[in-house]
Amino acid sequence: MEEKIKELGLYIDELRQQRNLGFNQLAKKSGVNVKTLNEIMYGKARRINPTYLIQLAKALRVHYKEFYWIIGYLLPEDDIVENKKEKNFNFINSKIGNN
Repeated sequence: MEEKIKELGLYIDELRQQRNLGFNQLAKKSGVNVKTLNEIMYGKARRINPTYLIQLAKALRVHYKEFYWIIGYLLPEDDIVENKKEKNFNFINSKIGNN
């Protein structure tokens, strides 16, 4: 897990630089406090609250699933949106008899 957290931290830092955001600017824009952001970005966090990843993703204008995949909260093949669409499609087909 430590390796994944370091990988995530490097990716967040890369995105931060691409967006021309300072460290404190990212903390303020995301709502993640400076201490926690420091622990995430430098791979010192033991666990990362999924909510913080969502907040950081919004601030960095990426989909939160990118962070979830890196950290291992989702597998690369997991796609919540697609799975939901597929379930709805199967449900509709079962109702109209197109199995």
